[in-house]
Amino acid sequence: MPVAEGAEVPFDLDRCNAAGPMMFAPDESGAAVVQVTDGFVRALAALPDERIAPVAAMWGPAEEWGGDIAPEELDEIVRDLRDLAREVRDPDQHLYVWWSL
Repeated sequence: MPVAEGAEVPFDLDRCNAAGPMMFAPDESGAAVVQVTDGFVRALAALPDERIAPVAAMWGPAEEWGGDIAPEELDEIVRDLRDLAREVRDPDQHLYVWWSL
């Protein structure tokens, strides 16, 4: 996937892995929890409004959405994730991803 204009590493998930340590390994249900790397959280927290749309456009084709999703549909999600990342202020605070198959 080409890098969208105005969106660079670490937001190009083909070139940069945002997954940190596995906190809870997949069980029979396929559920797992992974810590998002602190560097990715810091970069996300610093994401300015004008870069939200290009990042959303880059993330749209990711298979984790269950199929292509229109970039404009992701704008609000990227903005919400950015705002959540800005809440991480203490070195002992982290963001996590939970998923289930």
